[in-house]
This record gives sequence, structure tokens and C-alpha cells, in this order.
Amino acid sequence: MQHVLGAALGGLLVGCGAASAEPDPADFLRVGVDMRAECRVVEDALARVGLEATTRLERPRYCALGAASADGARTAVRIVTASGIAYAADGRAEGLPGHTPVSLLAPPGGAVGPEVLVARAPSESSGRCIDVVHVDVRGAARVIEVDVAALAVPEFVEVPNCVADVLDVDADGTAEAWAALRVPALAAPGGRVPVVRVPLAPGAAEFVYVAPPEAHWQRERTARETALAEARAARDLAGTHALAVELALVARLTGKPAAAQRAAYDSAFASWSRTPALDALVERAYAAFADE
Repeated sequence: MQHVLGAALGGLLVGCGAASAEPDPADFLRVGVDMRAECRVVEDALARVGLEATTRLERPRYCALGAASADGARTAVRIVTASGIAYAADGRAEGLPGHTPVSLLAPPGGAVGPEVLVARAPSESSGRCIDVVHVDVRGAARVIEVDVAALAVPEFVEVPNCVADVLDVDADGTAEAWAALRVPALAAPGGRVPVVRVPLAPGAAEFVYVAPPEAHWQRERTARETALAEARAARDLAGTHALAVELALVARLTGKPAAAQRAAYDSAFASWSRTPALDALVERAYAAFADE
């Protein structure tokens, strides 16, 4: 994309009976770069260091590239605009501090807009983060921050600082941003970390938490109750515990008292016989979901 300064009146000004004026340099001045040509240059530069483009997205405001080495150990994302390279992220599969795997995500439903989705995965245990990068009309890019202060997250829950997913959960044709409330403090030994998703809404300068309708929470409960049937049948203690913690957290997020939160946890183990391992998990859960 090129921006041209100066009047589009041609290079010569002709007066009545006057000689032609000298060309004005401003008539030929260009600001920025040819975005698509620059994108090809960036792609070639990545290839020279062993990173081949795996994903390419072209939109009116940007050209975005996702690249990786042949063995997948190194990854990179570049967003090129009329201003040049507006966003750059590099990653390593080894998960070294500050060097996490990165990848360019296709927009959900093929949406066309000024946002680019870049996934960062510090580790399997810490979950995925998505940089939602907004590209403005000038070609400047910024990552939209996440603010969940209105959620009043309990102390035992990790406060999310990024978008975890962009999904159309309610099938209304519009994808929403979601944050993940993770509870590693209550994970069973060798089990997965309990997670509850909460929707985010675009605010003045960031994504903010806005309390969803009851239908959202009912979907969350129903999904876990369905999964519980499978976990119980398999006698999966860690999996049942994770689902129980999630049900208790949903109760807390919807304003239920501590007794109702513990009851939601207990309901997952209604058919289980008490064992020392289960007692240890119950004790930790009860301590977290106690009266404030």
C-alpha cells in the first residue's frame, strides 16, 4: 500500500502563456513501503535463515506470515504493513524463557478484519495465549491487552493476562475472545489443570470481562456433567476431580455461597467410595472453596 503526498495534478503547472514549471519533488515522494512487495522480501529473508512460510494472510491493512524450520524447532511470525514490519515474534520449541513457540492463526470463519491472531504456547501446562494484534489505518500494530479486574478472581486462580481462544461458542456467527481461569493449585497429582473459560468484550483500549448471561454458565455446567459420566465410568480420579473443581468455580463465579460451591464439587463424587487419595483432594478443594 502506498501513500502519495502532494496534489494529484500532474508534474507540470502550466500558466497562461508561461513556460512549464520544474517538476516538484513532492509529486514523486512516497511514504512507507509497497506492503505486498515488502512481504515477499520478508518471506525471502526468513527462508535464508531456514524458516519457510507455512501460513500467509493478506488483508487490506497487512500481510502476515507464519514460518517454521523444517524440524519445527524454530518459529516466527511477521506482520507487514505500509509502515514496514509492524510486529515480529520469534519462538523456539524448546520453551526457553522468553522464547516460546509462536504461530499465525487463521481467523475463525474466514473473518476479514484489522486483527491478526498470533498463538504463543509457553508450555503445555501453562496453556495457550493468543496475541490479538490490531492493525490501524496507518499501519501501526499493537497487542490488545486483557483486563479482568471486574471478575474478582479468587486467590487460588491464576489471573489471565491474555486471550486463550477466539471461538464462536454460542453459534451466533460472531467469534468472541475468551480468557482461561486456570487453577493449577488444585490440580490432582498427574492430572490436568482445571480450567473455566470466561468471555471477554472489547473495551475502550483492551478486552474486559463482562458477566455473561445464565445460558453461558448452563452450557459450561452441561459440558462438564457430560464429561463426568465418562470420567466416572473410567474411575478416573484426577479427571473427575478437575471437573469437580470447575463446577465449584462456576458456582463461585455465578455468586453462589461457599456451601453451594462445595456441594457442586461433592456432586461429582456422589458414587465414589472414600479413599485416602480422594480425601486429600477433597480437603484441598474444601479449603479453597471455604467461606470468605
